[in-house]
Amino acid sequence: MWAEELKPKKKSETIEKTNNKKLFIGGILCGTALSVATALQQASLSDTAAGKAGFITALYIVIVPILSIFLKKRAPFTVWVSVIIAVIGLYFLCVKGDFSVGKSDVLLILCAFVFSIQILLIDYFAAFVDGIKLSCVQFATSTVLSFLGMAVFETFDFNAIINCAAHTNVDACEVQKDSAFRI
Repeated sequence: MWAEELKPKKKSETIEKTNNKKLFIGGILCGTALSVATALQQASLSDTAAGKAGFITALYIVIVPILSIFLKKRAPFTVWVSVIIAVIGLYFLCVKGDFSVGKSDVLLILCAFVFSIQILLIDYFAAFVDGIKLSCVQFATSTVLSFLGMAVFETFDFNAIINCAAHTNVDACEVQKDSAFRI
């Protein structure tokens, strides 16, 4: 049995190690982007309407093809028409009478860009690794980073978390209104 351990490694084992490296690098990059985008979105929600936040965040749908140009990927003509329509909609939603944009709008636009980067990262790494495993590493990374963000910017009350987890009714969970992460 020990003689088998001394045999030269097969090419598939080397590929597996390379894939594991790509899995962890990809998962950490994707999870970091997910965590940053989510934090930007949540920070903006204290100062803007949820519908407006949803529309601006969903602009990642049109930002992805724009960023894809830099990766030498082509998008059909209909995508570019959609980009123009979305930019017009963004203008009407965000720009005020004095042609100013609010701080929360800027955070949401950054959020959409970071979500776009996350999607492009997933697109890249999914070609090399198992998508389920990539998602697991991504979500684990996002969980750790979000927990660290919570520890730094929020008031942590473990009893409130237990109380919330113990109830199936969402109304039983109180949302803190004095968050330190407000704009």
